Amino acid sequence: MDQSKQITYGSIVPLIGGESIGVSEALGKQHPEWVLSYSPFEKNDSHYINHLTKQGWQGDYVKLDEDKNYKAKTVDVVNTVCPCAGLSSLSHSASPDNPANNWMYESAEYVLGNIKPKVFWGENAPRLAQKTGEPVVKKLREIGEKNGYTLSIYKTKSKII
Repeated sequence: MDQSKQITYGSIVPLIGGESIGVSEALGKQHPEWVLSYSPFEKNDSHYINHLTKQGWQGDYVKLDEDKNYKAKTVDVVNTVCPCAGLSSLSHSASPDNPANNWMYESAEYVLGNIKPKVFWGENAPRLAQKTGEPVVKKLREIGEKNGYTLSIYKTKSKII
């Protein structure tokens, strides 16, 4: 890839890292500038961080609840896999007001308010794009609008053929 046109990226709440590895592969095995998360996700994140470290990555891994003064380098794209337990059909407590949804709000506030990437994208449970998720989407849209962004939602379906 032409270095003058290189897309920079970072990950927030990557969990085990599948989506972040996909971004890396799409960008020619490029590493993230940084990985941000929160201490409750450290065990899940460790899989991805170990993978990066074995590949020679020397970027920052920061738990924002432990380092509130961290200033993330501005990047073009930020991806996330914020926990979907708040809306997942596999969760007995799934609802728009499930506290697990707060990770989406907190991450969106941080990324859009401080880093201001060109694109912030992620994935969540299919219910985010359904009636159950409407209050969550409304709040995410408000966070985006407050910071000069718009929000698009796409629902996908996995099928076994």
